[in-house]
Amino acid sequence: MDPVRGECLSQFFIVQGAIWPTGLPPLCGINNDQHFYLHLEPWYTNVSVVDFNLVTVVRGRPYRFGVWLTQIDCSAFNVLKAPEGCTQYFLAENGTIKSFNYEGYRYMNAQNYQICIRPVRGVCGIRYESSPGEFAVKKSVIANKDVMQRSGIGSGVCGWDYILIPEGRSMISSVRRERLLFNRRRRPAAAPAPPPQRKRAEVTTSVDRFCGATFSPIGGDKISKPIYARVRSNLIFLQVRTNPLQEERGAVEALNLTSGFRITYKQIKDCGNKEADMVIPESIHALLETFTGEAAKRNPHGSSEEKPTTSASSGTNKTVTVQESVENVSEDDEIWDYLDDHSEDNDEDEKDLYNF
Repeated sequence: MDPVRGECLSQFFIVQGAIWPTGLPPLCGINNDQHFYLHLEPWYTNVSVVDFNLVTVVRGRPYRFGVWLTQIDCSAFNVLKAPEGCTQYFLAENGTIKSFNYEGYRYMNAQNYQICIRPVRGVCGIRYESSPGEFAVKKSVIANKDVMQRSGIGSGVCGWDYILIPEGRSMISSVRRERLLFNRRRRPAAAPAPPPQRKRAEVTTSVDRFCGATFSPIGGDKISKPIYARVRSNLIFLQVRTNPLQEERGAVEALNLTSGFRITYKQIKDCGNKEADMVIPESIHALLETFTGEAAKRNPHGSSEEKPTTSASSGTNKTVTVQESVENVSEDDEIWDYLDDHSEDNDEDEKDLYNF
């Protein structure tokens, strides 16, 4: 049976025993294609007891349930093993996340659990998206219908019920710097040109709490938009939190603002600066000075005037020219070949990436 204003009162499924808190209340309603992890408390007898209880307090209301159990050996590596604290764990690069009893159009109260996603190799960001009508998490403010159905962000609006997405924003923002476009076959023998200007992508303010009847990183929005987040560790996670108190009958329930969420995610492997070794740290001057030392500084106009230097190892004088110093940069063929091959790759992809 469905929950009554968020509470499973008539029939519910509950798990108890030697387990860590799951952050889930007793479950009821429709929960097809759902899963959850139970982190067991280790006992000295190497035995943990878990109780699965189905409770019904009404007559003549049939119920149906089925649970597939998988025990995981935590003493050895297992790809199915969820990190500690993760109630749900998704292994795929792209997938769908939904609230419990989503098909029943009412999420439960007193939820406080973590959803984890395993990052794939090379991932730098993640995109979350929810179609219109698939996101409804109650705001903590009282307002008219139009305001309640708009997107909510931040702790002021999403105080009790919310989805927490760390550093959620409307785009993946970053500081972009010009690529190294010097070609070793076309590099002048003279001193380098002035440093290229840095390009800074649009900087967006990140928030982490999202609620309302529209899924968007912008507060007060009426159109669903994707939410992006940087991936900076070996675990991606979201937090689901709902009010522990049963709501009163009234406008919120009538507006159907507590039906839950269905969110698709897609991991991103190219955030616009993944080829960090192809980016100028400061300027072309800094790179060339690494190889040429003071020679390029002494002759900024690129003449081949000879400048005597002293070799520290032999103690003898050695004459070098600015032209020779610059040419020495090209001796490392692997570096320049790599830069030449990749300096103009994926230009169209970059344009798309920065239109988030």
